[in-house]
Amino acid sequence: MTIFSKHLALTALLTSAIFAYSDNYLLLNDMRLIKEESKIVEKMATEIKKQDVKEFSQILNGLINGDDNRKIRGTKISAIRVKLIEIKGLWESEKKHLNNTSLQKIDIKVKQAIKLYTKSYNKHLQKQKFATLVTQHMNHIESNRQVLALYEKF
Repeated sequence: MTIFSKHLALTALLTSAIFAYSDNYLLLNDMRLIKEESKIVEKMATEIKKQDVKEFSQILNGLINGDDNRKIRGTKISAIRVKLIEIKGLWESEKKHLNNTSLQKIDIKVKQAIKLYTKSYNKHLQKQKFATLVTQHMNHIESNRQVLALYEKF
């Protein structure tokens, strides 16, 4: 097997392992919902509806404290939690008189939270890649030991 073929096989194996591990990120739904918050803010920039204000508040509270009905875990990651609480403070002070300026401020904070979730997610994927490499290496060593053991019998 050529070096290129080995590299290609390893890349394919790692890629499939990464996709398998990406679904087990515990805050995946939370990350999806913080992105939904940004969409709600953008929607409110054109027309502010009571339902959007209510939904934004409910999702934000769920992201901070968790919400079983929406399958939101809430987070203990301090950087994300601080940012969500910061958004909540700004939201509470601005929601009674929302305008484009206040919505822009809120959207900036929400986008910062999205970046923090993404950073956490990427760190999770990196840990999973490393764990996969270590496991594959250990399995390869074990396979070599088994082959040597069989060889010694002959």
